[in-house]
This record gives sequence, C-alpha cells and structure tokens, in this order.
Amino acid sequence: MSKAFYKETRAWLEELGLPGGDVYDAILRSLLNYDERIDISSYRLPVSEFEDGFESFIRNHTELFYVDRGCMYSKNSEGNVVYILFDYIYTPEERAEISAYLSSEADRIISLMPKDLSDTEKALFLHDYICVNFEYDCIVDTEAGTYYVDAENCIYDYPTMLMEGRG
Repeated sequence: MSKAFYKETRAWLEELGLPGGDVYDAILRSLLNYDERIDISSYRLPVSEFEDGFESFIRNHTELFYVDRGCMYSKNSEGNVVYILFDYIYTPEERAEISAYLSSEADRIISLMPKDLSDTEKALFLHDYICVNFEYDCIVDTEAGTYYVDAENCIYDYPTMLMEGRG
C-alpha cells in the first residue's frame, strides 16, 4: 500500500468528520481478510461519499486486484451506509499465485535496469521497456482486476505499475 495514498485517504476521511480514518482501515482489513460483509454503520459514512470514494479506493490499491470493483451496500434512513457486501474474483490461493507472479515479473524487469539512473531515467527505462515488450489490449475486461501482464504480455494498468514506487 502506498504511504502517500494512505495519508491522502486518511485526510479525506478526517474531512468527513470520521475519527482517524477508522472506516478506511476497517474496509481495507475486511477486503484483505476476504470478508463478504462489513458493518460500517458506526462510522456514519454518507452514501454519496462512499459512492464517490469506493471506486477510487479500489483502483488505487493494486493489492486488491482480487476484489470485484462492484459492491452492494445498505443504507439507513439518514442516508448513511450500514453495511457493504463484497465479491471476490479470485480465491486466496489464486491471489497468492498471481501476486507472486507479478512480484517476480516486476523484480525481473527492474533487475534489467542500470543501477546508476536518476528517478526520471528509471521511469523512462520502464516506459521504454513496456512499450517494446508489451501491448495494450482494449478488449480485455479490466474490471476483472488490475494486472500488469498476462500470458500474452498484455498490460492492463500501466500508470499504476509506474507509480508503484518499485526501483
């Protein structure tokens, strides 16, 4: 998880008047544990804020690639989210296998990078490597998860790969 995004999300939740971003921690913890349902009624999160923030939350947490980007929720009469229902695209075993593959592939690509590059040169190296070795497939269902590569060397989330902070 990106420390910058974590701080940004906490700040966003504090702006909503939620104590210390606890709802963010609760949702993230639930997703990492494969919980199917989470009760967040105590956080008094307005539906409008949840709808605006959840897609961004999932998109910015590439480690949650196994979570279906759609979810269902229940609201109370005050318009606050009571609970959220999640679906998962991959089992924990599949998630571990995909994560291991992505990590080893990223490490392999980074190992090809000369060691004496500036940050800008590192980004350019990654950009050039990706442009030469991968293709972008507009037909792929990106809602199925955020992958960097698949067996055909298709890249699905190039900007996130560059922004992950590797290298």
